[in-house]
Amino acid sequence: MTLKSKLKNRNREYDIWILLAVFVAVLAMLRYFYALLGDYYTFLDEYPTFDAAVGFFKTGKFYKWDFHTESLTDIEYSRAWPHTLLLTLWFHIFGISVPAGKALSAVLGVLFILSVYYITYKIYDNYYVTILSCLFLLGNPSVTVVFRQIRMYSLWILLMVWFLYFVFMTLEVEGNYSGKNRISGFCRRNFNYPLQYVLLAVVSLIFCYVTHINTLVCGAGIILLLFYLLVTKKDKRYVAAAVCLGAGAALFGILCFLVSKGVNIPIVRMIYLVITSDNFIGQYDEQNIRYWNWFKNFMGNRAIMFFACLCVILAFIQRIKNRDKKFDFSLYSVFIISSSLYCFIYIFSQYYQDRYIIYIAPLIAITAAWGIVEAVSFRKKHFFPGVMALFFFVVVAFQIKTNFKEIYNSDDICHHSQVYAKISKDSIESPVAIAGYDFRDYYAVRELEDYVTTPFDRAHDMEILYEFAREYPQGYVAVETDKIYGITESMRIFMQNHSERIAGDGIDEWNIDVSRYHFLYPQKEYLEMFEGTGWESGCVTYSFRRIGEDTELRVSVDTSQMAENAKILFLSFGIFTENQESLPLCFQLVLPENASKGKYQYSVIVDKPCLAVELKDDCEVYYKDETYKELKLWEK
Repeated sequence: MTLKSKLKNRNREYDIWILLAVFVAVLAMLRYFYALLGDYYTFLDEYPTFDAAVGFFKTGKFYKWDFHTESLTDIEYSRAWPHTLLLTLWFHIFGISVPAGKALSAVLGVLFILSVYYITYKIYDNYYVTILSCLFLLGNPSVTVVFRQIRMYSLWILLMVWFLYFVFMTLEVEGNYSGKNRISGFCRRNFNYPLQYVLLAVVSLIFCYVTHINTLVCGAGIILLLFYLLVTKKDKRYVAAAVCLGAGAALFGILCFLVSKGVNIPIVRMIYLVITSDNFIGQYDEQNIRYWNWFKNFMGNRAIMFFACLCVILAFIQRIKNRDKKFDFSLYSVFIISSSLYCFIYIFSQYYQDRYIIYIAPLIAITAAWGIVEAVSFRKKHFFPGVMALFFFVVVAFQIKTNFKEIYNSDDICHHSQVYAKISKDSIESPVAIAGYDFRDYYAVRELEDYVTTPFDRAHDMEILYEFAREYPQGYVAVETDKIYGITESMRIFMQNHSERIAGDGIDEWNIDVSRYHFLYPQKEYLEMFEGTGWESGCVTYSFRRIGEDTELRVSVDTSQMAENAKILFLSFGIFTENQESLPLCFQLVLPENASKGKYQYSVIVDKPCLAVELKDDCEVYYKDETYKELKLWEK
């Protein structure tokens, strides 16, 4: 073949790689940007990240921003500061908005796919491996969700794929120390590592670590690769690295021993306390099998994933006598994948989110693609890899179609703007009082003329609501539906059974539970029951009368029939209007503190003309020790 023919073939091959890169980039843009720019939030903690970036944008400080008061809050948020700075810069260019924040993650997603494309091209130089790797990632729901949310994971997984690549190249490629001085000679003999990759690996490690601490988990896989290269290649540089690693581990062990004996070594002491805490090491009988299930479901079908794993094993067997950079990188990926799965299944078993381990996703995709292509190429028939690539292209396309609703119309999406608009329409109070978790004032300022809020703390929620209601007796409790089991049980039972629900599960698909509360306090003067409409149920007597288009409801509670430490009585009424409508109402009756036992009266005006009122038998009593009891009214 002439030089001209070689150059022509090389240019043609280069053009094919460019066209495939454009194809993959377009697919990634369609996947990550589709239906992204709607002004909504998902529940997965995007708001703190967004708020912190806005706070830094406004003031240059790592504190969350309050859109209501247009001022910084006292909540510091310096976590994952590289992402906060990047998002702040993005806001300077495109303005502060939810769609802009999500668009940044989508752009990072496209860069991530192109990064995987480039790395597989450099390592494997195989069209099929490269395309399949990208397709497997584009078809994975966990990866897609990461690049559709305003969170640091979108930056982290992009940085991680480069960090792991730089580490591999550091260990795989030899350095080029051409100097003739003693230092160059010593490095050439004992530490012949490529300086450029060493620097890139260190810099990327720093940024990965400050973005997310789980970066350190991949250390076990890197050490395994080091020892594999030490055993198989017996190069002095691997021996030197192993000696340095052993010396570092020994030094750290000695420092930890000193800390255990009372010596104060600040950084080591912090790490030592984390490692030795009861919550650090998971129990072996409490394996977090969900990570293993996530791995098995990576391709959307366990049978296909098991087939890919089988192909990887066959590929290693085929390549064991002809090991090269491709073999080493695939083995390196297996080391990272397996050690990370082990850590999260056994050691960190008390935590679970697929985004915590998302950094191994590109390695799973790349290794699976390599294994499939290698395994089906044993016949030396050129059409075999192409046929398999086409097959998996169809499989991934089908997976994208089947998880379409899961990602783009996910039940996790919370429509805060619509909920606040509903609260605004429902409320007659000003300002509107809202208690709960994850209040999104970015949306509230657009829908509510004026409002006040108080956050729950997941420990004393009912007490917080009780104190909030002293100043704002009527208002709302709002909790993202997926987080309702994170609040205290008494508050959850109160919201679900003993309050007026206006949004949430069973009412709409906005994924935010909203309940209306009406705290009533005893009247200072004695109130007589209205004649002809009074009923008694245990310790409660009630009656009502029409006042024009309204209805006054009066309740008398005999506290002598209740426990000494009873604090709040939750009552539910069914009110039937002139239009034959059934109107469920709930009231929270605050019992007098440090008062003698006796009867106490409450009064409330209902803005509906009522024909009949029915008191429901079941109620809830909340006690001063923050416990509660659901009981029937006839129980004493």
